[in-house]
Amino acid sequence: MAYSVVRDFVVDERDMRLHSTGVGTPVLMLHELAGSARCFAPVVPHLVAAGREAVALDLPGHGRSEAVPGSSLDGCARRVAAALDEVTRDPVDIVAVDYGGYLALSVAALFGDRVRKLMLVEPLVPPRAGRAPATVVGTTQRARGAFTVLRQGRHGLGQMHSVLEQLRTADPAWWDRLSGVTAPTLIVDGGNGSAGNGVDLDGLSAAVPDSKRISVGVGHRVWAADPKMFTELTLAFLTG
Repeated sequence: MAYSVVRDFVVDERDMRLHSTGVGTPVLMLHELAGSARCFAPVVPHLVAAGREAVALDLPGHGRSEAVPGSSLDGCARRVAAALDEVTRDPVDIVAVDYGGYLALSVAALFGDRVRKLMLVEPLVPPRAGRAPATVVGTTQRARGAFTVLRQGRHGLGQMHSVLEQLRTADPAWWDRLSGVTAPTLIVDGGNGSAGNGVDLDGLSAAVPDSKRISVGVGHRVWAADPKMFTELTLAFLTG
C-alpha cells in the first residue's frame, strides 16, 4: 500500500513533506539516516488495518524535505517539532528508527507536551563521551544513502557527512536534557540485547526517565525485516 496523501508545507522558509494514509489516531514515523518516508511502506498496511493513520515525515535534507542551513542537529530537531502541528494538535505517538530516534528524543526533551508515547528502534545518537566509530552507519546503509542524496548532488552528500560527524561527536549536554523526557518510551534493539550500530542502549534507557528496553533479534532494520511483528510491537506499546 502506497501513501495516499502527500502534504507539502513550509517551516522557516524551507519545504517539508509529509506522507500519510488511513484514518484514526496518527502514528508519526521518523526514518533512518539517508533514508526517506518510503522506508516505512511495508509497515503502512498493517497500521492502517489496525485503524491508525500512518504518517511519515521526510526528515530535513532527506526525500523531498529541504535541509537545515549548516545541517545543525538542533535545527533539524526544531524543524521536526514544528512539523508536529501538520500531523495533529494533540500529543502525538512517535515511532522513530536510527537517526529518527535522535530527532524524536530531542523533540521530546524540548517539547515534552507534544509527545504522548515514544518508540525508538536502534536509535542512532551521539556518545556521552569520546567519539563513536564511523561504523555506527553500516556499509549497506551508506550505499542506500548514496542513492538517496544523488538527487541533491554534492551538497546532499556533504550534508549527510555533516550530520554523521555530529552524531559521532560526544554531546553530554544532549544526554543531560534527556532527563526532561516525560513520554513513556520503549527502546528496541534488533540484536538480542545490543544495537547493530553499537549505541549503548542500556545507558540510553537509564537516561530517559520512563523507559524500558526490549530485544527482538531480527537485525538493525527491524521495521523492514518483519513489518508485521514490528507493527504488533508498536501497537502493543502505544495502546498499553
